[in-house]
This record gives sequence, C-alpha cells and structure tokens, in this order.
Amino acid sequence: MKSLILNIFFLCSLIPMLSAQKYDYVWVRGYFASEPPMQEFKNSFMDFSTNPPNITTGKNSTPLTNCVACIADSAGKLLFYTNLIKVFNAKEDVMINGEVINYGKTWINYQDIGYPGFSCAKIIPIMNDSLFLMVYGQIHTDVKYILNSPIQYSIIDPYFQNGKGKLLVKDVPFHHTNTLNYDFVRHGNGKDWWLILAEWNVLETKQNYYRYLVNQKGEIDSIGMQSFAFPSYYGGFTKINQKGDTYIKYDSGSKDTNSFTIYNLDRCSGNLTYKKDYLFSKLDNLWPFEISPNGRYLYISKGNMIAQADLESNDPYLFIDTLDVVGPQVGGYPNSFTFANLTPQNEIMLSPSASRAINLIHKPDLPGLSADLEPESIIGPAYASTPPQFPNYRLAALSGSPCDTIGFVNINTEWQSDTTDNQLCLIQIIPKSFSKIALRIYDQQGDNILEDQFISLQSSYCLKTDNLLPGNYKWYLWVDDKKILTGSITIP
Repeated sequence: MKSLILNIFFLCSLIPMLSAQKYDYVWVRGYFASEPPMQEFKNSFMDFSTNPPNITTGKNSTPLTNCVACIADSAGKLLFYTNLIKVFNAKEDVMINGEVINYGKTWINYQDIGYPGFSCAKIIPIMNDSLFLMVYGQIHTDVKYILNSPIQYSIIDPYFQNGKGKLLVKDVPFHHTNTLNYDFVRHGNGKDWWLILAEWNVLETKQNYYRYLVNQKGEIDSIGMQSFAFPSYYGGFTKINQKGDTYIKYDSGSKDTNSFTIYNLDRCSGNLTYKKDYLFSKLDNLWPFEISPNGRYLYISKGNMIAQADLESNDPYLFIDTLDVVGPQVGGYPNSFTFANLTPQNEIMLSPSASRAINLIHKPDLPGLSADLEPESIIGPAYASTPPQFPNYRLAALSGSPCDTIGFVNINTEWQSDTTDNQLCLIQIIPKSFSKIALRIYDQQGDNILEDQFISLQSSYCLKTDNLLPGNYKWYLWVDDKKILTGSITIP
C-alpha cells in the first residue's frame, strides 16, 4: 500500500510591513577589469538611505566587470555580495564555503575578472529574513553546452559567526535548460515568490517560460511551462514592472527589427498572457532597459543614447523620444547611459560600464523631457562597473484576489493534517461554516489532476490518492474561492 509524506505550511500569518523592506538600499559596485589595472577602481557602496545616495569606497578591488548581486537586511544594512566567483560578507571578506561558487568552465576562464552576465543572480529573503536564497545560472559561450546549462541555487546565512557568513547549501541545480533571464516577483499572497525563467531557444521557433513557486522555507517547486510563438533570438533582457502585473521581454532581432514583447502577469498563478509586441529597427544592440514606477514608460539605452517609449501607444512600432545623447567624454570622465536601474527613491540611474559619472532621471513617470534627465548628477569617488539588479521587495499582497490570504487571518479556524494509506486528509479543529470547500492536487506541470468539493462543517476533508503515480505533487485547500493552505506530498 502507498504511504504519503506530507509537508504542510500555513499561509494564514500576518504579512510584515513591506514598506520597511530595504533589501535593495545598498548597491555594491566593483571595478571593470582592465589591462593594466587602474588604481582608481575600487569597491564602492551606494547607500540609498539618503538622497542623493551616500557613496563610499571599500578596502578591496573586487572584479565585478559584469556580474554583481548583493542584498541588505530589512533595515537597509549590507549583508553580502557576490560576483559569482566568490561570495563576500559586508566586511568584504570571503564567506565560509564561499571561496568558489558556480564552478565550471566559465568560472575558470573568468575568475580574474568576474563572471559574465548583467543579470547573473537574484537574491530573496527566506525563513523570516534569517536566511537568503540566491538563484543563478552557468553561462556557456559554446552553443553545444547551452541546452544543458543548469540554473542553481544557494542558501546563505549572513549572520553566521557574527557576520562572517556561511553558504549552508551551494550550487544545487533545479532547472536544466538555457536561460540568462530569471526574475522574481512576489506572489499575490505577499509572502511567497514566483520565479520566471525565460528560455533562450536556439531553434528560433518559440519562446518558453518556466515558472517556479518559492515559499518562505526556500523550497522551489516547479509549477509549469508556457510556450509562445515568439522566438528569443539572442537571449535578450527581461524585467517585471514595480506593480508586478507586467512582464517585458526584449529581443534583438536577427534581421532588421528588434522587439519588446509585453505580457500581463498574474501574481496568483504566475501565468503570463500575451498582450502585444512593439517593433523598431533603429536601436540595434541595446543594453538593459528599465520601466518607470507607474509602468507606463520604457527607458531604452544604447550606450551613448537614452530614449523613452510610451507603452500606452497604439502604434505597433514603438514610439521613441530621445531624451539625450552623450559623447565619449563628458566632464573629463568616460560617460554613457549603458545601464538603467530604478533606485529605491523611484529615480532611474543611468551608469556607464566603467566611470565615476552617474546620470539620473529624476521624474521617470513623466513623458519626454519632463522626465528630467540630469547628466553627471553624481560623480562617485571611484570608477565602478555594472550595478546590481533587484526584484521589488516592497510589493504588497493583492487585496481581494482569489489568492489573498490576509482576509483569513482573523478567522478562528485551525487545521491539522492527517495521513493514512491512500488518502490526503485535512481536519478542521474548530468548525466554521463556509459556502465552498475544495481540496485540489496538482502535478509538476501545474495541471489540476485530482479534486473534490465538500459540504461545510465536516470534521475532515479527504482525497483518495490510489490512482496517483509515484512522484511529487502540490495540494491546495480552497475556502470560498480563496486559497488558504498549501503543501506538498510525495508518493513513493
């Protein structure tokens, strides 16, 4: 007879004050590797607890040519950073078990200059901020290795030994297909996270998106894959807007056109729904783009030029308003608009790949020149390279949605799990009357394969699992069209 291994966790807990979630308040930037090395290149730390940010230099010159990822605690104090070669604590010392990370052929080739890739790693808090989950991938320049490139994760304790820090789990693969794009967005319940992976399909016939659900324990569950008839020619860039309801994919076309593909994003299911494409032909080889806080405008960089596009335009060819163009030298420092990043103050920082100059768009929610671009708004104390990328840590739960669990916090209902042979049961300790109760089981592809609905005020709610094949499954308990409990079962 089959036995069930049940892992239950409760979603009915209070959501913390997201406005205090300052995980992105310190940006670490390092030096751009050069031959010979330039003495002016040092680690720099941008602290956004003040406006403009306070910029200081560190003791090290960490090679962060392309890849950098970092995170602060909820109060905005730096915890750790990485170049995907090593992991460093806030004191710029290598963490325990952090001397080597993401090891492979690319690591060997790039260990002296930092791992390649502009959006190489993303970090989220787990376990009530006591630990952190970092997701990243291996990059191969050889096409024959691309389809087998793993996406991996590490779990990091930055508080270990009074801030020395330790990688508790390292380089665990969970996805095997090529993608250079992985984006986190908070689940509609305000606690868990969706992770969306955009596959680079070298056959150029379709665009696949994979979605994973990450809970507060750091458990990563595969929910499903969506496929659209929009090929990703060169990998491109992806980004989710601050509201969490729009996913944008940029592709550099193989012929005469480039495109931005816009998707609606459902934070309850993680599903994408195609909305429209914008095409253009004059801005080849774009750098990473940014989205205004209100979600209306795209800011598109081509190194020496920054342009604004209106996503509410009905023109199928993206309307572009050039905000400014810079030459190779401005104010004595190499300047460009290479990287566009939204700051915690809702300004957009435009920074070169190797410069002391920082350019700011002060009012990115406004159209055209009203956005107020100020070239060389800040001159930093050291030359610095690529800035880090962050999800929106302050995105709150959806109110009144089917996945809103906050409304159940004050319901005097307690549950416990019970497992018997060939059954999954949930027991209501303090019965209350509800209109509809449903228990559903989903497979690894996110398909609902087993379901039953119950009459309220029963003592228990059970599903027979005799016909389930061995494997891992997710289950959900829905009460009055709201998901209040979820968990996983393993059938040996």
